[in-house]
Amino acid sequence: MRGKVSRVLPGAALLLLAPSCALFGPKFDKPKPVAAYFADPRDTSLIRRVLVLPFDIADQGDADPDLVWRIFCLELQKTGRFEVVALPEDDRREWLDNLPRLKGVFPLADLLDFCSRYGVDGVIYGTVTRFRAYKPPCLGLRLGMVSAQTGQVVWETDVLYDMADRRSLQDLRNYVATVATPDESLHKWEMTLLSPRRFAAYVCHRVVQRWKKVPGEVL
Repeated sequence: MRGKVSRVLPGAALLLLAPSCALFGPKFDKPKPVAAYFADPRDTSLIRRVLVLPFDIADQGDADPDLVWRIFCLELQKTGRFEVVALPEDDRREWLDNLPRLKGVFPLADLLDFCSRYGVDGVIYGTVTRFRAYKPPCLGLRLGMVSAQTGQVVWETDVLYDMADRRSLQDLRNYVATVATPDESLHKWEMTLLSPRRFAAYVCHRVVQRWKKVPGEVL
């Protein structure tokens, strides 16, 4: 609707190790910025109860949009900002059946109809734009939210986390070191690269946390 026997002097060895240490050393960079559009804060501040529609998918491949959707809903609920409404199974199935026809286009009238039917302040729609389960994993998401009150798009974001990219890999390490639970941290960041569920949780967490920094909004 509508993520390819020689002897080295000690000094030279240190120089060769420097780039590796910068990437894999104990220092973690700040989180990778999440680019997003937010409407007037007077509009976004009114949205508390939201419906998240099952995600579309741009390229089938080995993607699992249902897994990403479920994890996104969980991460959104964890922010404490929104009450996330579950879509009944029958309506969810009907929506999924329509996605191939809609091809990523989400008609405003349909979105507002969902707001009315479920008594929500806003509805979130989205598309899994890239997905690669094998190492290095990759996940891209394009998401938006429509306000029931204004009938306008009040939030949009388009992100790509590809672990073949050095900056994204640094961000993952930052997440595991500063956000992941102690149990998850015991397995270190390498385990996140091997688990589609953990990797999706990482990406979704980064996306929803952007709601804690809405420009101009005072909660």
